Amino acid sequence: PAMIDAFAWALIHFLWQGILLGALAWLVLRAVPERLAPLRYAVACALLAGMATCPAVTVLTYGATPDAVPVPATDWAEWAVAFWSAGLCVMSVRALGGWTFAWRRQHRERGPLPEALVSAVRRLSERMKVRRTVRWLVSARVEVPQVFGWLKPVVLVPASALTAMPPEQIEALLAHELAHVRRHDFLVNVCQVLIETALFYHPAVWWLSARIREEREACCD
Repeated sequence: PAMIDAFAWALIHFLWQGILLGALAWLVLRAVPERLAPLRYAVACALLAGMATCPAVTVLTYGATPDAVPVPATDWAEWAVAFWSAGLCVMSVRALGGWTFAWRRQHRERGPLPEALVSAVRRLSERMKVRRTVRWLVSARVEVPQVFGWLKPVVLVPASALTAMPPEQIEALLAHELAHVRRHDFLVNVCQVLIETALFYHPAVWWLSARIREEREACCD
């Protein structure tokens, strides 16, 4: 019961903690110029990590010192934890479904990158100092380029882009995706999804996570 109370109070306290961190993020993003996208991105990621840390710190604090729990409220605490657990299950199924769909998309209607672009990728990788092996595939199932995986990244390039775009724009597109690989953005995005899943009930988490994705694209541009 004591741990349930501590967990419930952590969920409640995060309501105001998330608002404070979200407001701080809003102020910082308004103050830092858009041309400083890496700084904006780093600050936003740090504040989202802070949001993820807050409930854990509260649980540990109340768990270590049960007397610090404001009011033992086991009845409503059980309902609060039950609500969070149900939401966590739903959001976990949502995230798992998205990852499963993305994984399947990698293995359907795909083909190798044209030889002319393979040399361009090799040249860009050397210039951008991307040491990891990246698998490039052309897919008819994606409308925008997408990166999957972290240790063994796979980049899906839309088949339509290869016919509709001039060579210089295609090369810029390839460089953009290589930037995502070099910056380990897939891993950061996985962490974002985990935080969104655990703290699904707070709008500030979704807002800040969406801003991080916007700043990530700006960094790669």
